[in-house]
Amino acid sequence: MNTSTENFTTLLFDFDGVIIDSDSIIIEAWRMAAQKYGYIISDEMAKRFIIGASPEFTLAMLFPRENTQQRKIIHHLVDQWEEKADYTLIPGVTTFLEALNRHSVNIGLVTNSWPKKIDNILRRYRLDMFAHIISRDDVTKGKPDPEPYLAAIGRFGSRAEQTLVFEDSCNGIAAALGAGARCIAIGSTEQQYGVPAIADFRQLFVTSEEPEWRFLDSPFGIKFVTDRN
Repeated sequence: MNTSTENFTTLLFDFDGVIIDSDSIIIEAWRMAAQKYGYIISDEMAKRFIIGASPEFTLAMLFPRENTQQRKIIHHLVDQWEEKADYTLIPGVTTFLEALNRHSVNIGLVTNSWPKKIDNILRRYRLDMFAHIISRDDVTKGKPDPEPYLAAIGRFGSRAEQTLVFEDSCNGIAAALGAGARCIAIGSTEQQYGVPAIADFRQLFVTSEEPEWRFLDSPFGIKFVTDRN
C-alpha cells in the first residue's frame, strides 16, 4: 500500500459508513421518500448523489422538480426514518478508536448527519473520544464541498497536510482531498479515488514498529495489516 510516512497530528472520521454501517439504511430512507413523490432512485444515483453527500446536494440532484418547501418535507421524512433505524458499528472501529485515545491523538468526527442522530449513536456505543464534532448544522455547505473538513481542521488548530481522514464515499473523499488532507478509504480492499483503501478497521493497528503513518513527536503510528484474523 502506498502511504505517506509523514507525521500527522489529527485524525478525522466520517460517521455514516465509517463509524456505523448505515449506507443501506440511508439509501432505503431516501427511496421511501422518493416513492411518495413519484421518483425512482437507481443504485448509481444513490452512489453519486446520496452516500457521503449533504442533504442539500441530494435534494437538488434527486428532486429537481420540487420547490423549497417540498424538499424540506422530503428531508424531514428521511431524517425520521434514519433516527428510528437500528445501526451496527463498522468492524474494528471501537478497538481502533480506543487505541488512538490511549495515545492522546486528536480525534474528530466530520459528518453530514445531525446532532440528534450522532448523539444517540455515540451514547449507545460509548464512543466519547471525539474532541470535536462537525455536523451538517455547523457548515453552510456539506460534502462534497471541503468546508466540513476545513472547519474541523480549524477547530483543532492543525494543518491540512498533517490531517488524516477516514472516508467511505467518493463525495467524502472529494471533500477531504479538497481541504488538503490525507485520506484512507474504508469499505474496500482495492485502492479507490487515488487514496489507500481497506475493508474495515481490523486492518489497522497502533504500533511503534514501522508504522505507515506516524503520530507527531511520538514513536507510535498506524500500521496496515493484510491478515485480519
